[in-house]
Amino acid sequence: MEEKRIGVMTQMSFSSGWFNTKTMNLFVTDQRLIFAFMTKEAKKETERRLNEKVKGKSFKDRLSIIATHGYQLPEYYHEASFETIINEHTNNFVIPLDEIASIKVKRPKTKDSQGFNKNDYFIIKTATKKYRLSPALKGYMEIFNSVLGDRAKVPKIIL
Repeated sequence: MEEKRIGVMTQMSFSSGWFNTKTMNLFVTDQRLIFAFMTKEAKKETERRLNEKVKGKSFKDRLSIIATHGYQLPEYYHEASFETIINEHTNNFVIPLDEIASIKVKRPKTKDSQGFNKNDYFIIKTATKKYRLSPALKGYMEIFNSVLGDRAKVPKIIL
């Protein structure tokens, strides 16, 4: 049976311990989660797309485009096989869906230094490890629910 891509969660902050946070893309398939750390090439591709958008525009238009431009998944990932994505970076890894005990959304009780609420985050639990991913967006939770069912839980207050 061929593995199907269910969704991609881009620019996630991944934390597996104290002061160990990296930016990555999370590819969700019907069989596993693929954690793909962002490469320099992926960041350069986003910069290249931004430069194409602002080329020949007025100063005011460029400011507007830059302010609203975010990270975009490089075209390369749309066509690449899952094995190619996994082997792209030495820190990339996979968690098979049957090894996931639960995924929960947590809301921090503290505020940041400017007094704003911190982002909600996911806790992914396996039998041996715990992973923390942020931000926990509603669309991302729907992707987890579609592949994990009851093992993906979110408190009603957050929705």
